[in-house]
Amino acid sequence: MFKFKHLNSEHLTHSQIAELYEMTLFERLWVGFAILLVAVFAVLDLIEDIQNEEGVLFWLVDIGYLALTLAILGYLWRYLPLTLSRANLALTSQIIRQHEDIEQWKQKASDTMKGFSRLISMQFEEWGLSKAEKEVALLLLKGLSIKEISYVRGTSPGTTRQQSTSLYEKANINSRAELSAFFLEDLLLVES
Repeated sequence: MFKFKHLNSEHLTHSQIAELYEMTLFERLWVGFAILLVAVFAVLDLIEDIQNEEGVLFWLVDIGYLALTLAILGYLWRYLPLTLSRANLALTSQIIRQHEDIEQWKQKASDTMKGFSRLISMQFEEWGLSKAEKEVALLLLKGLSIKEISYVRGTSPGTTRQQSTSLYEKANINSRAELSAFFLEDLLLVES
């Protein structure tokens, strides 16, 4: 029912965010038309009650029903878009802040990660790993299974398994867990 523009990481003002959720004139006209139909039916019912000489109680109920319908129509026409905009403003602002936080973390960690990647490559060279073994080792460190690594590299699971066994022997380790621990153990020290 509401227009939605794709969010990106650019900074939006509060008025731009509110605009994302405002009802278009066309949407407001449709809502208004639907409620106006309800009001018309209420008027027709009131006329019928008057013609059939129904009691005053029926007239009062119909008039109350008509007044309530018109009040709802007025409210929806004027305040619903603003209410929805304000309700969604906080959520949209939070999403934008989270995207900004992620981008800041990526920027802060970028140099560290590049340095860490160089250290991993140097260690692979020191172990004397082949190009294929280096690829398998990196994918193991990223958490892929033998089957997933085989699919990504376009090799059979047997070949991937053999390459992982070979790299474990060259690195003097016994498993994927030891491979990960070799690189991550000292990074995860708790500062006191």
